[in-house]
Amino acid sequence: MKTLEQIQEIKDAHNYSYSNAEDRANHFERMTVKALSVINFLQEENKDLKKQIESMKTLEQIQEENRKVIIMANNPEAKDYDEALEMEIEYGCKIYDLTHTFFGVPDSTEMTLISGDFKQDNVGSFLHYRGDPTIKEGFKYLLNKNDYKIIGKPLTLDRVLIAFKNNEDIHYYTSNDIFYIALVNQDPDDQIEWDLTKETLEQQSEEVQIAINEMILN
Repeated sequence: MKTLEQIQEIKDAHNYSYSNAEDRANHFERMTVKALSVINFLQEENKDLKKQIESMKTLEQIQEENRKVIIMANNPEAKDYDEALEMEIEYGCKIYDLTHTFFGVPDSTEMTLISGDFKQDNVGSFLHYRGDPTIKEGFKYLLNKNDYKIIGKPLTLDRVLIAFKNNEDIHYYTSNDIFYIALVNQDPDDQIEWDLTKETLEQQSEEVQIAINEMILN
């Protein structure tokens, strides 16, 4: 690499034999210019690397992006994401109960709506796993929107595929317990392999979640 050659040339300058003081001064002047050039190059490389690192998304960010796109696709009448989330409130919808306490300590818990007209009166019967691994059912009043946060219904395969319905370049096929999602003429090694033994997108491998993210955002 040119930069490595320049660095080596600078290092070699220390072992250089000079015929006179002027020769020495001129040589070190040239080496100073080269050194500054190398420093500027490395600084630019560092900026590019920093940008790449900053642009990298966490799995949590990828999951949230996936959820937003898929929920919007499944509620096409919604004007925005908040309205789409409101439309999700029916059987199977998950919410965070922000009023929940555990032994007197605030501790929000995820719950699944199983009955009740929550859209109408903010009252419903929920399943949750708080305190032990046994599923519990509780009747809950959440009258204030600040009391809960809507997560939405599970991102099952059928709901994920709705986000792809307008993409004519995508096709699907199954083999054993794998559902393949692929672009036309795509290398088989790059195809998305959805494990049918796992119900939701979040239960799939991180690799699948990232691939889904790239496909639905492009």
